[in-house]
Parts: sequence; C-alpha cells; structure tokens
Amino acid sequence: MGQKSDGGGAGRPWWHGAAIYQIYPRSFLDTTGSGLGDLPGITRKLDYVAGLGVDAVWLSPFYPSPDKDFGYDITRHCHVDPRFGTMDDLVALVERAHELGMKVIIDAVLNHTSDQHFWFKESRLDRTNPKADWYQWVDPKPDGTVPNNWLNRYGAPQWTWCPVREQYYRHQYLPSQPALNLSNPDVVEARLKFVDKWLDRGVDGLRFDAVAEYYADEGLRDNPPADPDDDEVTPVGRFNPFAWQKHVHDCNGEPVAKFVAGLQDQVECAGCTFTFSEIDVRWDAYRSLGRYTGGKEFNAAYTPDFMASSLLPSNFARIAESVERESSLRSLVWAVTNHDASRMVSRWAPQGADDELKAKVSKLGCAILTCLDGQISFFQGEELGLPDADYAYEELKDPQGIAFWPMGGGRDPIRHPFPWDGTPMAGFTTGGTPWLPVKEEVARLNVATQDGDEASVLNAWRRLLRLRQETPALRYGAMTVLDADDALGLLRLRREHDGEAVEAVFRLADVEIAPELPEGEVLDASAEGPLEPFGWRIVRLG
Repeated sequence: MGQKSDGGGAGRPWWHGAAIYQIYPRSFLDTTGSGLGDLPGITRKLDYVAGLGVDAVWLSPFYPSPDKDFGYDITRHCHVDPRFGTMDDLVALVERAHELGMKVIIDAVLNHTSDQHFWFKESRLDRTNPKADWYQWVDPKPDGTVPNNWLNRYGAPQWTWCPVREQYYRHQYLPSQPALNLSNPDVVEARLKFVDKWLDRGVDGLRFDAVAEYYADEGLRDNPPADPDDDEVTPVGRFNPFAWQKHVHDCNGEPVAKFVAGLQDQVECAGCTFTFSEIDVRWDAYRSLGRYTGGKEFNAAYTPDFMASSLLPSNFARIAESVERESSLRSLVWAVTNHDASRMVSRWAPQGADDELKAKVSKLGCAILTCLDGQISFFQGEELGLPDADYAYEELKDPQGIAFWPMGGGRDPIRHPFPWDGTPMAGFTTGGTPWLPVKEEVARLNVATQDGDEASVLNAWRRLLRLRQETPALRYGAMTVLDADDALGLLRLRREHDGEAVEAVFRLADVEIAPELPEGEVLDASAEGPLEPFGWRIVRLG
C-alpha cells in the first residue's frame, strides 16, 4: 500500500518511539487502607512498571478536587490532594522513576477548574471584581434564554445561569467545571505557574487535557447539525445529544493553534522535555494534529480514533495515512486505551470470546503496538488483558455512566481497582472498601497469577515491549504499510532504520488463509509454524 513515514535521526529526544504507561492514582494501589490509591502506592510498584519495558509513566490528576469529575475538576493546581499523599511523596515517586530509567508525565488541565476553586468563587460575585473576566461569562439573549445551542459532553447546554451576575457561565463538561477565559493574559500567567512548580519537582513532561476546547467562536454562532451517517462527526453514540451537533464553533478554532505555539515555547523554557495533547474532536482530529503538533507546537498528540476503532487492518492503515497527510507519525501517540476509553479486549475480541481467545487478542494488540511508528500509550492493566468491569447502576460513580445509563457504559468499567493478587480485594487495598467494587472477572487476571506463567498475557507484553525498546528499527524506523486486507484479516508492516529492516505480519481474524511469511531472523512470534488466527510474526530481514 506504500504509506510511509519518516524515521528518527541522530540526537533524537527521549520520547521518540516511547512507550507510555498511564496510571490512574486512585485505582492503582492503596497503602493507607482508605480504599483510594495513592502516590506511595505508585512508588511501591514502579519496579513492576519498569519491568514492563516502558519509557514513561503518565499520572492522571492527583490535585485537590471535590471529585465531581474524579480529579479533572481541580481546586488547587499546585498542590497534592492529601488523600493521595504529600509533595514529598510526589518527589519520591519522580526520583524513583528516574532511578529506574523512566520519565514522569503529569496532567495539565488548563481549560477549566472546579466551581469550588477560589478563582471562580471570586469571579461569580459580581461583574467588577479583579477576577470578573477570568471565566467565560455571557449575557443571555433578550428573552433570557441561553446564548446559543452549544451542548456539553453530557448533552445539556454549555451554559449555567448565575443570578448574582445575571449572566451565564460556560462549561464544556459538568456545570461544576466552569471554563476559564484563556483570552485573558492574567489567566494564562496564573495557570502556567503550576508548570514551574511541577518541573521544579522533577517532572519531565505534560499531557494537556481538552486542548481543542481552549477557544471558541467569539460571535457565539450556533453549531450546525451533524450528519448521523458520517462517522467523522459522531464521536459518541446518538444516545448523547452532543453527537447531534457538528462542533465547529464551540471548539477547535484557529486561536487554539496560536495559543499552543506560545504555550509550547513557555513550557520548554521552563524545562519540560515532552508535551502531548488530547485532541478529542473526532470530526477534525487529523487536521488538528497538524495544527497542534510539530514545529513550534506540542511534540505529539493522540486522537479518539484509535481508542474507538475496531480490530480491522484498514483502521491501522487509515489512521497512519491520515496522520501522514496532515502531520507525521512522529507527532502521533497511538493511545490504545486511557481513563476515558473501553478496554482493548472488550473492543477487539469477537463477541462471546472465551478467556483463551481474549488472551490471544490482548497479545496480538501488544504485538501490533510494538511495530507502530510514533509513540504508544496504554492504560494500567492492559498488560494483563483486563476486560471492562461489569458494574450495576447502583455501583456507578462516573457522572457520564450515570447520565446515559444503560447506554454508553461510562468510564468506571476501565477504572476498576488494579488487581495485584488473589486476595479478596485483589491486593489493591488491605483495609478500606475500594472506591469502586472489585469484580471477579477482573480480579482473577491479577499480576500474581500471571507473573510466573511464561505463556501469560503479562509476560507476552513484557517480552514485546522490551523488543521495541531494544530494536532501533521498531522504535525509530520509518514505517510502510505493505498490506491491510480486511477480508483476509491481514496486516503487514515494515520498519526500516539505519540499514536494519523488520517486517511484521498479523492475522486479525479467524479467516482461512496461509499468508506468505517473511524470511529472516524471527524476533518474536505467537507460535512456531504457520501463522494462526490472531497470531503474529516479527522478522528481521536478512
């Protein structure tokens, strides 16, 4: 098929081709008996994480928060929530990660705060106070209704009425997450103080949340309706009215790119060595990748496509081609899962698949990640082949899951406490009740059970991720998609770097074929002999 990307050169930064492991602190390991994971718990398990063969850990928010959106509604950006530990605990975590050869990336949530933040409490008092224009306040229409038709991620208006100011404030998420006014230089200066704070503590990189939301149309024009048959404009199911609009005016405007360029310069000057962003507007994801990455912008970004795509060869080829058209694969993070997405095996395993087949699919997924150009990222527990947890309505904590029950699933199923062993609470906590219930279908795939089994999902991920670390062609090489045949379920990739060529063949479906296999040194394979369904072979060409 001939889609190619540029390989890395000499003197490349540490993040080129890196594998990034996302840790959700509240669900990783509880050391206090509170039922909530904490920073010392992460530090205690960093040897395990390093042993996977990853280059960096990305920590979801650990800042003080009332938890209306579980950490993404922040009240103090330069502090550690006491429930997670102390600043000393954070410093110890970073130091230990560095000792183990890993970098640390933290979340930078610039777009909004909690409504309990002291900035917002002051801003809402009146229209003349020093922080009156720190948030996005808009007058109602003459009839008192909301300024326009913009819907938030929960399918409700992006506007909430403040009777004191007699104005609406904007929020792209929950009403408890008011949107900051990033057109105000005082706001930007105040928001970026946290950069110096955390970089001074040894943090290496920043993941920028909700970047496309930073600016919107100053004229407040209504969004047009979306075409329900166009997958490029429907990032969520139609059960959420958010999907009924094409979000061309409430986000992703041209001012975002200009702001990002200035932001990147500032954080680099402060010592940040890697930036990547969330581009969560599917209809314009790849053009946004080109606007927000490379050159003077963020180092890299991820889009929603990969985390929503099915296991079809054409999807990998399509994403690679789209990225290359607008930017380069060096600017892409192939995020297969994160704290907002469904588990890989729950998306990719055939319906009704048994445990054996799910394990094969998880291993196959890692083998493909190993061979992709760009950076790769996955959520804690993917290396165990975990499925989405099955929670009843009364067990849900996620506001999305509650709002759209029984559709959509919500985000609790992936945020299940991490299963370390076969004890009643899966080794996540020894004292308190876990913040989310421990489910048997997740807990039985724990680390202790898989650790000593050479055939386990865990050990396959360890082996493959280390192969990527140790093979320059797999980490840095230019990639060519040689074949992506959905009818046959066949994906074939080639990576080339500095005279080394590696070819990989994957069977993504149970279709009767006998694909031609490359000849050379076998670096890794699902099995000896012919390539079985959901199998792979990675070969260094002779």
